Order: sequence, then C-alpha cells, then structure tokens
Amino acid sequence: MALPHNRPGVRKLLAKLEPMILGATRPEISCNCGAIHNGPATAVSINPAGDQYPGYEVHWHLWTVTMSETPQIQGSHHYSYSLSEFVDSRELEMFFREAFGKNPDDKNPYEPEVTSKQRYEQFIEPRMTAAVKPDMLIIELDFGLAQWQARTLYQIYETSEKFIWNSDVRFAEVIDRIERLQAIIEIGGPEPELPTEPHWLTTIAEIVNLARHHNRLHFLNLLSTSNGDGNRVVYQMGVVFITPA
Repeated sequence: MALPHNRPGVRKLLAKLEPMILGATRPEISCNCGAIHNGPATAVSINPAGDQYPGYEVHWHLWTVTMSETPQIQGSHHYSYSLSEFVDSRELEMFFREAFGKNPDDKNPYEPEVTSKQRYEQFIEPRMTAAVKPDMLIIELDFGLAQWQARTLYQIYETSEKFIWNSDVRFAEVIDRIERLQAIIEIGGPEPELPTEPHWLTTIAEIVNLARHHNRLHFLNLLSTSNGDGNRVVYQMGVVFITPA
C-alpha cells in the first residue's frame, strides 16, 4: 500500500505509464545454453513497489511489470520485468521526480520500532503481518523469542525446492508452524485504496484458512545468522502462498 501522501503520485504515474507499457510484448527468455525458461509474453499490469512495502513506491527501480504468456486469461502471471525494460531510465527519473518531488518520502510509519534482530536479542514475542491479493497471501514473520519454530521453518526452507506444493506434507507443516507462533498480528501499512493494493488480515484464523486454500508456497526475505555454536538464529522470514492463474 502506498503511503497516503504518495497515492496521488502513484495514480499520476499509472495514468502515464499504463498506455506506454500495457499490451507491449517481449520475446522468450533463454539461458546461455539456449533452453527457453519463459515464452513470449505481454505486459498485463504495472505493480507499484509500495503495494507490498509502503514507501517504496517512490523508487522506480522497485516497480515491476507483470508479464503473461496467456494474456487472454485474466489474472494470469508468468514473470515480471522492471519498468526500464519499456521506458528509458532517464525518462523514468523525470516522471518520478514530477510525481513525488526531488526529495521523496519513503519512510514507512507502520514499520515496528523494534528491529527483527532486536526482537530476538530482547526476547520479545514474535510479530506477523499478512497481506492478501486475489491470488496471493504474503506473510512476514519477525520471530523474536520463538526460535524453535523459526529454526523448523528455516530447515524446511533449506531442504525445499523453489516451490512447495500443497500435496507435500511440508506445506501443511509450514502452516502449522505459523499458526503455533502465537505472534502479535499487525498491519504493515495503510488500508488499501488503489486497485493493485492488497488487504491486511488481522486474525490467525483468517490467515491459516486462506493459506490452506492456495496451491503452493515459497520463502523470501530470510534474515538469519549463526550464533557461533553451530546453531541458527532466525530473525525474519517471508512466506508467500500463491495460486497462479
């Protein structure tokens, strides 16, 4: 969710960029050996960075363009590009300066005063935010004192492939560990206004019920270290549940 004072700028940018980008096509993406990783695709939506991390909307390099190999299927998403794939970076700099000014404000007042590392060092209970889109649930975890659950989730991450499908026993185990955290559930930004912005969930029952109805998950934003005795300390983790179109 964009910060409220930045939303007019986001609307202005979307009105300018969408006619320039949406409907544009790009060829298949291949690796060095020539194997095709992604097929030809069409730009179907622009995603302001602040949708997930309020304040980031002022940085053009963090925005993404959703590409679909099947644009005729509403909501289909196969991979993403940067805005600069379609618009020159110098022009983007000018657009964003016009929208947000020379010194844009990217400070998110919804960020916790206690960092993930401090939450562990001060033995504070875990914290969770959960943002939901039609095809996605994004859970951010700050583990604090809940290191047993944190290490279990980290071990699942270490032994998993890119995605864990809901037919895998680890899928249910991840949900079970999140449910057992007994975390404080907070919102991570303002309430949504723009069509692209997700909604915040505020109860563990809503969160785990929605997670169970997705068909795969993956991990992101891991922050951890070793305490020197061979034990893993896990400060932070994101878990994304998704049902692709």
